[in-house]
Amino acid sequence: MMQHVANLTQIHGNTLDLVMTPVHLKPVTINVEPSGMFSDHSLIVCRLPLAVEPVSVAEKLVLGWRRVNRAELRRVLEDSELCCPPPNDADVDQLFMTYDSLLLLRAEWDVADHLAPLHRVHHQRGHLCPWFDAECRSARRDCR
Repeated sequence: MMQHVANLTQIHGNTLDLVMTPVHLKPVTINVEPSGMFSDHSLIVCRLPLAVEPVSVAEKLVLGWRRVNRAELRRVLEDSELCCPPPNDADVDQLFMTYDSLLLLRAEWDVADHLAPLHRVHHQRGHLCPWFDAECRSARRDCR
């Protein structure tokens, strides 16, 4: 690490306020403003040569499953063929097709669109932070 403040930063003639960076990262500018009437410390303003990627914002349409009225969903499911005993010869694929046809593909009344209507969501694309790497992403995923 390297200390870049060369001036005195306190009225009493001491250097208490520092700007420390790794040796390879030197500030472009560094200004030590004299102390004012509210503090006996100087104001240090510096500019570092950091390149930050601009964050792009994307918009997508999603179903609002968090806003679903659970009582209404329960009523719809109980009135559907999903709550009827399946035929003895039904296989897993057939049961999933029944589920999909009720929630997503029903022509006369789309349950998903009615109970969880589409809405727009804005989300940021790009890195959350420069240090947020694959290991951090994996740890965050494990936590969730």
